Amino acid sequence: MKTYTHLAAGLVFAVGVFGAVAPLMATPDESQRLRGLEGRVFEVVVQNLTTGDPPFQNCYSFLEDGIWIDPGFPVPGTWVQHTNGTSTTYTAEAFFEIPTVISVLLVQEGTVTPAQGSGVLQLEAISRATGFIPDLGEIDWEFLSVGFQNNDCSLP
Repeated sequence: MKTYTHLAAGLVFAVGVFGAVAPLMATPDESQRLRGLEGRVFEVVVQNLTTGDPPFQNCYSFLEDGIWIDPGFPVPGTWVQHTNGTSTTYTAEAFFEIPTVISVLLVQEGTVTPAQGSGVLQLEAISRATGFIPDLGEIDWEFLSVGFQNNDCSLP
């Protein structure tokens, strides 16, 4: 009976210690990095899935005031974050128009996640550009963007 009492006490102690320590071990360093996209810049490689053109580098900036910058698009857009946490989703969109000449709507749906617990955030997004461009006519293009957070991102 004494052995069972010591075994039970040992198990209760181990479960209590593990229960208190495990959450601390599971919390990644700098977990605040997952709370929001505000002020973050992502370096991405973009592939046009519709035309098959060669991939190109780009940077996406999520400014604190809801402005979204895609240097590959002629005007800034807006963004809204849908979720918080280890899988953060967002929508960004921008519209460019010169009446009777050109009009393009760009809508991007993306997800930002930590890269295998390293604390580095990675982005994957699908964008759709629709509208009219002179010399190309009506467009309906889909793009895949994949990259990581790099606040020093710059284009070549």
